[in-house]
Amino acid sequence: YIWAIINNTDPTTPNLDDLGGTPFGGSGTTATPPPPGGGGGGGMPVGVTFLTGLLNPEGKFIQDFVAKSRFGRAFVTIKAGTIGKTWNGVILSWISIKPVEGPMTPPEGGFIVGTPYDFKPDLANFSQNVTITFIFNPADIPEGFTENNLTLAFYDTITGTWILLENIVIDSANHMVSGQCNHFTAFAVLAMPEPEPEPEPEPEPEPEPEPEPEPEPELVEIPPAVMMVSSVSASPVEVLTGDEVVIAGIVRNTGGQGGILN
Repeated sequence: YIWAIINNTDPTTPNLDDLGGTPFGGSGTTATPPPPGGGGGGGMPVGVTFLTGLLNPEGKFIQDFVAKSRFGRAFVTIKAGTIGKTWNGVILSWISIKPVEGPMTPPEGGFIVGTPYDFKPDLANFSQNVTITFIFNPADIPEGFTENNLTLAFYDTITGTWILLENIVIDSANHMVSGQCNHFTAFAVLAMPEPEPEPEPEPEPEPEPEPEPEPEPELVEIPPAVMMVSSVSASPVEVLTGDEVVIAGIVRNTGGQGGILN
């Protein structure tokens, strides 16, 4: 007899998302879990790997571990010491890697190469990045693209955008592309066009030469007015008090400025 601890108290038929705690217990002859890296078999659900004995009570993987899809076309590599939990904080007890059901829309200008895979539990998270790897068929690469155009990404349903994984590595010899992520969701290999080169900045115009400063005008000191009086005569020569006399003369200004003779 085999049983699992069920987190869901709803009296409906539980599914794998409801498993928690010590994943399996029983009496009699129990099923032997698949070896690390297995993707099911021997009565196990297709594409599902149970994690019995691979995590400590804190949810930490006690050894490096690889979980694969049914035919090994997609797999995840988890390093020892990584803590894995479901979206609501329950320690992982299984991993499922299956083809995505239904079509996925590629990003503008890009193409989905091969089959996208859904890694579950959905939104399972890890204390450090795990490595997602896909094996691709070169014949699936669309015309006009090469292996260097391949990348791994997941679709963010909140923002409606594709998010590229970190640290993309392309193994051309084995036709594999890998990237790193810290959670589970649906992943796909994308063929993306090369980014358009940024236009070279226009050269800055050479600064116009500054005009030569105009020479300051030369200051010339102009001498003041100099009044010279000559040929002075008076008529009449003798006058009495109160009489008028006419004085005549020649006044000449020999200075550099105008002036008034007082």
